[in-house]
Amino acid sequence: GVEVSTKFSKLMPNAKSKLFDVNSIRHIIQPSINYVFIPRPNQVPNELDQFDYELTSPHLLPIEFPEYNAIDNIDSQNALRLSLRNRLQTRRAGTLQDVVDLNLYADWRIDPNSSQNALSDLYSSAVIRPRSWLTLNSGLRYDLYNSLWRTINHGFTVSPKPNRWSIQGGQYYYLAYPSTSRAERTDVFYSGLGYRLNENWSFSTRQYYDSKLGEMSQHDYIVHRDMRSWTFFVDLSFRKGTGRRNDEMRISVNYSLKFRPSDPDF
Repeated sequence: GVEVSTKFSKLMPNAKSKLFDVNSIRHIIQPSINYVFIPRPNQVPNELDQFDYELTSPHLLPIEFPEYNAIDNIDSQNALRLSLRNRLQTRRAGTLQDVVDLNLYADWRIDPNSSQNALSDLYSSAVIRPRSWLTLNSGLRYDLYNSLWRTINHGFTVSPKPNRWSIQGGQYYYLAYPSTSRAERTDVFYSGLGYRLNENWSFSTRQYYDSKLGEMSQHDYIVHRDMRSWTFFVDLSFRKGTGRRNDEMRISVNYSLKFRPSDPDF
């Protein structure tokens, strides 16, 4: 494989806005091309018992190894990944911050295999920070051959005091396959709240509303405890049953290290 990328930038010192907390702008354009060639293996995926198979994902899967880890699904590949990234940067409180970060990318398969089209779906990801305490994010996937949206994910985060509290919300729509019926599509509105009580304790909650069913499908309540070198939290989750599945209530106890211990004998 071969990867080529470059950057072009332009400084706009007179771009100022009190509303969007902008004090001069730097625009960066970064095009990139990633070429990968994989010869046809002596055993193609349908001749293998699938163990490490390719999982359906709303994102474009990696084309390089070892990032692509669906080992049993490796087939011939002769493709270009085309990407164009745009960033607008400004200084806020003495630090450099991205006001807009937009990335467009797609694959052009020069020699597509039997399960591929010449062009992949078109993907975009965007993060917009109109203020230092407000973040808007977006993820889109558009099927060029069937002219329909496969993924729509929009959200926001409000954190006037990021070390104290924050609020999140958004919508997630996903269509696994173009032929999927409307009943099998995912369309969920989500929200969340995080609040830090003190240095050691914090609380968060998440809610998921299924717009197809017209009801709350899941809501979680989590208590976090900071133990300096590790964290501990208890998650109480309520899930709405579907089909033959009954309503569920789950309690999980979790802990994780905050850093890697320096003692090799740990």
